[in-house]
Amino acid sequence: MDEQNNNSDNFNEIKKDLSDYINLKIESYKLRGVEVLSALFNKAFFVILIIVLSGVTLQLFAFAAGYLLGECLGSNAAGFAIIGVLLVIVLIILYLYRNKLFLNSFIRTFVKVFFNNNDENE
Repeated sequence: MDEQNNNSDNFNEIKKDLSDYINLKIESYKLRGVEVLSALFNKAFFVILIIVLSGVTLQLFAFAAGYLLGECLGSNAAGFAIIGVLLVIVLIILYLYRNKLFLNSFIRTFVKVFFNNNDENE
């Protein structure tokens, strides 16, 4: 009888330990998810900030170059037209090489964010 109570106690203890282990694993995955999402949002915010600031800077330089060319050519419209054509050419080149320049680098960044954090935790 004593042995049966002891076995029952051992079984209940194992059951409790298994339940605690599963709960700890769930908490661990939640924390990993929060960590990965935090890193992802941090990188996304940084990229968006850099894009916005670069756009504003490019716009100001384009205006300055347009006025400078306008002064040299004697016509602001001609200066802005030349700058506009140059910007369209740059956009076409960026569009043609978008996979090499942007898509592959974004994929590598996401893979690093998701899989490097998992390797560090294990």
